[in-house]
Amino acid sequence: MVYSKRAVLMGTFILLLLAHAFVATAQSTTNQLPPSITTLPVIDASQNITPELFDGYLITNFSPIILREGPSAGYFPVALTQGGILLEATGRARENAWWRVRTADGIVEGWIAAELLILRGDLRAVPDLTDAAFGRLIPATFVTFLPQTVYSAPEDRYETYICEVAVGEYLLLGRDAEAAWYQVDATCADGTPVIGWINRDAGVFRNPTGRGIAATDGSADGALTSQPLDGPAFVVFSEQPLYGLPVADAANVLCNVPGATFVVVGRNENSTYYQIAATCTDGASRIGWISVTVGAFQNNSSLRVPVSTIPEPPSPIPAREPFFITSVTQSVTNIPDGAVICQLPPREWLVLSRTRETSHYELEVTCPDGTVTNAWLPASVGVFRNPDSKPIPVTFERAESFAPVTGN
Repeated sequence: MVYSKRAVLMGTFILLLLAHAFVATAQSTTNQLPPSITTLPVIDASQNITPELFDGYLITNFSPIILREGPSAGYFPVALTQGGILLEATGRARENAWWRVRTADGIVEGWIAAELLILRGDLRAVPDLTDAAFGRLIPATFVTFLPQTVYSAPEDRYETYICEVAVGEYLLLGRDAEAAWYQVDATCADGTPVIGWINRDAGVFRNPTGRGIAATDGSADGALTSQPLDGPAFVVFSEQPLYGLPVADAANVLCNVPGATFVVVGRNENSTYYQIAATCTDGASRIGWISVTVGAFQNNSSLRVPVSTIPEPPSPIPAREPFFITSVTQSVTNIPDGAVICQLPPREWLVLSRTRETSHYELEVTCPDGTVTNAWLPASVGVFRNPDSKPIPVTFERAESFAPVTGN
């Protein structure tokens, strides 16, 4: 049988299209996006454990809190929990920075950062699982906030146009050498799965685990690595100016910083700039401001980033002592819910005591006028930390509060 040259070319073209569709479908199932937070089960007071049955236990200190499959914000979410829930401690990791918790019925188990928990009783027997195998890591993704164009190559030319994609979150497969374009596993507006390129200015890059993103455009460039840090960090994509104030003004430039990962020490009021501890391209170490548009924020610890305009002073808290972190200005009172003494700036404060129901903490504070005094603050307005699980004495008890408390 004799085939025309045109028929052979057309057949080859169709086979290539089918192969592309097959590859796109196969790669789409290689990775998996985490479930939406709104679809997670919610743990409420019906799942409280009976504290008398345990030497030690944990109480959630915020609402809501995400339970994860491993000891990092880079792991898949498991469930949400309300504040004030009593949970069993089944494991700990990363020098007690993360705790694995379990509900009373044993059905839900996951990891929560220590700063979101109140530790009660004797937890020394809880196994250290730092070297254990954990669950699924969240893959790198690219989020679009408006419909965007996807191209067959990292360039916006008519010849490379593929289709328009809807607003959404797409798996990130690679990048070009300059990280100006990302290769994504997306779905066209007509429902067709496609692997293509999208400009980095079209959305937001997310990489909770800080894993390297390989160059897939054929360049010899290595992986764009954002090293995961224990606290808030900012990944700068390419060389950028570092400013002395959160204003993009040439006269305000301190130096240039290279594409790298830097520790975040603060932010401005509307979170358009991050204050970072950086190493400049000339080798100098500086604290300065960088625009949120030139990189990606990541936070593997769930620590809050305080609003600041100057470098934070060294922490006044003695090592290993219980302390309380405020992230915004707060009013402190002479007794729980009493008369206001002063307004405290965001910082760490030494914890002296608590109410019986742990609704308030007594802190050693320094007011803006320089006065050093003891004052009370609601537990709900910040983060309590107790590195060595030291007992916190009860020095205030309401008349209607008579329920016994086990442990601290």
